Amino acid sequence: MEIKLCVFFLLVTASIHDCDGVLRFASYYQDHMVLQKSPERAVVWGYGSEGAQVSLTLSGQNQQKISQATVTNGTWRVSLDPVEAGGPYNVTAAVQNIRAVLTDVLFGDVWLCGGQSNMVFQLSTWKKESKSDAFPNIRWHQTADTGFVPNPRMQNTFMAVAMDLPDERSPYNPIHPRDKQDVAFRLSLGARAVAYGEQDVAFRGPFPSQILSTPKYLEVTYDQEVSVTPSENIFEICCSESESPWDPKAHWVPAPIMQWGPTTVQLSTSLCSPTEQVAALRYAWRDWPCDFKACPIYSANGVLRFASYYQDHMVLQKSPERAVVWGYGSEGAQVSLTLSGQNQQKISQATVTNGTWRVSLDPVEAGGPYNVTAAVQNITAVLTDVLFGDVWLCGGQSNMVFQVSRGYKIFNASEELKRAAHYPHVRTLMASQKKSETEQTDLIDIQIPWSVQPANLAGFSAVCWLFGRNLYDKLQYPIGLVESCWGNTPIEAWSSARALQQCGLLHESKS
Repeated sequence: MEIKLCVFFLLVTASIHDCDGVLRFASYYQDHMVLQKSPERAVVWGYGSEGAQVSLTLSGQNQQKISQATVTNGTWRVSLDPVEAGGPYNVTAAVQNIRAVLTDVLFGDVWLCGGQSNMVFQLSTWKKESKSDAFPNIRWHQTADTGFVPNPRMQNTFMAVAMDLPDERSPYNPIHPRDKQDVAFRLSLGARAVAYGEQDVAFRGPFPSQILSTPKYLEVTYDQEVSVTPSENIFEICCSESESPWDPKAHWVPAPIMQWGPTTVQLSTSLCSPTEQVAALRYAWRDWPCDFKACPIYSANGVLRFASYYQDHMVLQKSPERAVVWGYGSEGAQVSLTLSGQNQQKISQATVTNGTWRVSLDPVEAGGPYNVTAAVQNITAVLTDVLFGDVWLCGGQSNMVFQVSRGYKIFNASEELKRAAHYPHVRTLMASQKKSETEQTDLIDIQIPWSVQPANLAGFSAVCWLFGRNLYDKLQYPIGLVESCWGNTPIEAWSSARALQQCGLLHESKS
């Protein structure tokens, strides 16, 4: 009996559905949706009974527009007159006494986001507390089969590269850095330039337009102004006796950045032997070739960043000295630097000259934490959890290099690591052991970023750490420790040729 009742109910429902007719929107037409704004004509379609006359009404914003359509092959379709951005509207489809209604509909731009797992990656708590919108925007957009996009075959296409967004701790493997904020921002640059026609948005490049070869260096000219950070190995040259990178004896060696101008970069070719010639040049030819948002070559358009050793958790020099903060930006840009925290806010101004800006802060008493924000129009770069105290540079040879608890261990290493958690105001930074043939204004690389202990302490200089800890016990205010040391190096190796020449030591250091 129960089975017969169910079958009868289904049959009756089907007959009513068939007799009175079907009227509905296609699946993705829903309440709260966005339809494409003018100058395009938004399309609305759905399903109905064959031959039925569908009346579609767009109402809202003190207006009402009615369109008509006939159901053909089970579907109906209406192209609305162009509608300016805004809303909300109601969209009502009607056939006699049957109605289907969409509410809270807006008109604007509609984007289709396609891709594989990187696009599938969902929002989470990653970086949700970050207020930094400072993206030194790399804009290299290319496809393997078609070349660079946009191009004549793919005019409305753009891509974002993430080779400078490494995330070694990502649980989703190396192809999935969690910093989707940067990826999305770079895609939005492409949209602004390609879809919205903004003239001043550089969303790709810089690309080399010319390479000049000399006996001692290569000079690369780019198609736009560049922001450059020194690097010893991001560029590589192919040394070959036959001028061919396919020569069996050819080999690739680093080409250090020597110097640069607004649109040019000079690369040393000294690592090729005298019998070899430079047959090819390549850039960033490795997996994850750059530290986080720190590739050596970026477009100077819209660049705003701090020098490499200005980081979250750092210590700046306290009063009576005036701490110096500097970084990189677009030539001529006006940079506003804001120091905020401890119930105060101080604003300083600087102009970008020769690609860099510099601010000497008013003296600040020991303490913190503070935020330091650099801003140019709508671009910002932010340092968080910054303390003011005394900053010490720890240099030397192997005695200073000797680490707390890595390789050779100091006495009571495990106990020292445990005690370090009681010293959150003693912060550490370690420069990488990198050589350069030319004088540098910024660090080539950083091995250990500014850290709150005990993070990263095992690989830090034991003498430097214990020195800073003892000072803190006595002074009771923040201490910043910068390790820059290298075993078995003479003091002359730490000086530039210009400094050695001024001291009359240049000839002696070469001999």
